[in-house]
Amino acid sequence: MKQFLLYFLIGFYLISCNSEETAETKAETPDHSKVDWKEVELDSSVREHIPVPEMETFTLNKKIENNGDILAEFDIQSVHPKSDTLGLKVINMEVNEWVRSNFYVGEDDFKEKSLDSLIARYDRFLKNESEIIGFGAGWEINANASVNFNKNGLMNYDLTVYSYTGGAHGNATTILRTYDVITGARLSLVDMFEDTLMLQKKMNEVFQSTMPEEIKSNVSVDEIPLTSNVQLGKDTLIFYFNAYEIGPYSMGPVELKIATKDLKGNLKIKLD
Repeated sequence: MKQFLLYFLIGFYLISCNSEETAETKAETPDHSKVDWKEVELDSSVREHIPVPEMETFTLNKKIENNGDILAEFDIQSVHPKSDTLGLKVINMEVNEWVRSNFYVGEDDFKEKSLDSLIARYDRFLKNESEIIGFGAGWEINANASVNFNKNGLMNYDLTVYSYTGGAHGNATTILRTYDVITGARLSLVDMFEDTLMLQKKMNEVFQSTMPEEIKSNVSVDEIPLTSNVQLGKDTLIFYFNAYEIGPYSMGPVELKIATKDLKGNLKIKLD
């Protein structure tokens, strides 16, 4: 009888411990329906469990022709999240505004919310110019908004545009952005890092150790400045300098990458 009682007590203890462990495990994974996302901080482990937003793609290709001549051709590719939260709606609004801004030809164009209306304005402008001054060269605008990191409540955008509107050559520009999908806020260096002076020092060290000599010899600044054109991903922090920003046009753009593992002591944001 004593032996049976001993076995019973041991079994009850093991079941109790297992139940407590299961409860603790469940507590580690939050129930999304009960999480108040407005209260989630950038460095919170809860962000690991934020659902990845669904994405959709918008494409548009438009030619403006006059008497058989192609006056301009526009090509747009835009990936954006489906708007089901306030944060995602804010991101969509900003990305759509960037797309539209590439088609402004007058000071009042920013009031137009429709991309079709903006292109119609372009159509009228180019046809009018071609009739007045005999303009006939083909203009071109290629705009692309793509997402290359979408995890832990962060969404990284590459916004790239190439435009030729006359002159010796076209111009290409790349804008990098890191968004917080909870609030829709575009994150700045101060949002992402504890010490920006330390970050700049690290950036210059990496620049000196990784850039080829032909780029370093063409740089027109004594020290590479911090830029807001920056993007934070799981493994890499990217700084992007467009043509003319730190050197002549002939040098082209400069992309500088720093491994996030080398920045962990300075990072405010949890990436994994």
